[in-house]
Amino acid sequence: MTNANIIEVTTETFEEDVLNHTGPVLVAFYAQWCEPCSQLAPVITSIAQQFTGRLRIARLDVDADDELANLFGIQSVPSLKLIIGGQLLGDWTGLVPEELLAGGINTALELAANRTSAS
Repeated sequence: MTNANIIEVTTETFEEDVLNHTGPVLVAFYAQWCEPCSQLAPVITSIAQQFTGRLRIARLDVDADDELANLFGIQSVPSLKLIIGGQLLGDWTGLVPEELLAGGINTALELAANRTSAS
């Protein structure tokens, strides 16, 4: 999956690239051998295009870097976590339909924006 809006993260880069990022980040936990992960890849690419400038997408290979997978309690892949300001605001597991994922992301972004403006 090659896309300028999608980055690869590891334990070493996760804090800077995800937790300390000023905007929302969708973290895709995946494995090379996982067929549903491969099937979800075009959905992730489409989401990256739809949310250009509003959402960062970070991919983490659970086999290459299982520390974070364990920390987030990943039991199966693909697993998606939406993190905004270091807080988990969305969570999907499995082969998620694009419309459902986009709708969930939009809802979470709206809630986060409302929280920020109310503060």
